[in-house]
Amino acid sequence: MLTGARAALAVALAGCAGLRSTPATRYQGIVLNARNLGAGRVDDAMARDPVVRTYVERNGRPDYVYEAGPDDLELVWYEASRVAHFRRDPASGRTLIGERSPLPTPLVNVLAPDLRAGTPAPLGVEDPEPPPVQCWTVPVAGVECRTCCKTSAACSTGCR
Repeated sequence: MLTGARAALAVALAGCAGLRSTPATRYQGIVLNARNLGAGRVDDAMARDPVVRTYVERNGRPDYVYEAGPDDLELVWYEASRVAHFRRDPASGRTLIGERSPLPTPLVNVLAPDLRAGTPAPLGVEDPEPPPVQCWTVPVAGVECRTCCKTSAACSTGCR
């Protein structure tokens, strides 16, 4: 029986091996500060997608970046109180943009405090234990993209 459990564990671990093992997927599902670790991710997104590049050139460098997957990216400007969701349509290859302003409190609650960005500790949390999951939505071309985070390093997004 112990050998069966070891085999099951080995299979489960092998299945997880590719989750964040490539440069393209290393930071998926993590909200990154765009001034340090996330700066390269913003640069990569701008190099890959002219829509992202044009948007950032017009609005300035974001404070935070969140890569939900190969087709979804969120950029956050704290001072401007805006989040932009970029969704690439796999069928057409076009990138669509949705914005939400002001920033929803659940999003602010997952941003790491940063003096340069002006981000505070989590907002609207009277209880010392914040809600177990923070969720927000951004409309993108008639579709709602909902992001939920347990922590800033454990987020997922779905669009419908």
